Amino acid sequence: MPLGIVIDVSGRKMQKDFEPVIERKVHANINEAQGIWHMGQRDINWIRINNNAQRERFTLEHLGIINATMTHSRFRSIVR
Repeated sequence: MPLGIVIDVSGRKMQKDFEPVIERKVHANINEAQGIWHMGQRDINWIRINNNAQRERFTLEHLGIINATMTHSRFRSIVR
């Protein structure tokens, strides 16, 4: 299934130089979820959801929640 991940980030201290750092953390954010595996970045991404996560009703909405929460947590001084 084709999937695109778009994260809009803003904040008073946000700078263009921070974008690649935040982009690389998307990989770490997803991999910290139990039963979810992410590999790659930019235009080549693989995300696998194991059977246990599927049984627990993991949805694509959860990917968004994970990324929003972790981005705010990791970059609270620059992201609002």
